[in-house]
Amino acid sequence: PAPNPTSSSHPTIPELSPNPDPDPSLVWLRYESFILHVNCVSLPAADALMSAARAAGYKTVGVQSCSGKSPKGYTIQVLGDEFLETPLYSTVGVEVSLAKLVNDRQRRNWQKIGRFEAAVRAMTYSE
Repeated sequence: PAPNPTSSSHPTIPELSPNPDPDPSLVWLRYESFILHVNCVSLPAADALMSAARAAGYKTVGVQSCSGKSPKGYTIQVLGDEFLETPLYSTVGVEVSLAKLVNDRQRRNWQKIGRFEAAVRAMTYSE
């Protein structure tokens, strides 16, 4: 027989759906640090901001976009590097350990933001 162009051998959405009886004790824990975009009026200002972010401990810092003229200027992106993603099964004791891990990540995140804020307040640049 000739192939039918309206039929497909590709799976349909219901066939791709997850197991209809998933483990109810499984959830996903996901923690992400912040993403910051700052618009700088000049290249020296953008460079000073990137230096301040790196001095505070941020590894992923760079120019997101640039027009070279106001009002757009130079958009700098600063990405936090504290991430955590893991399946979490509801088990006695595990919640306490994971809560401590997430709280430690959040504490480091706030400390780094504090160092960055201090570096930005102290930053100087010349045009």
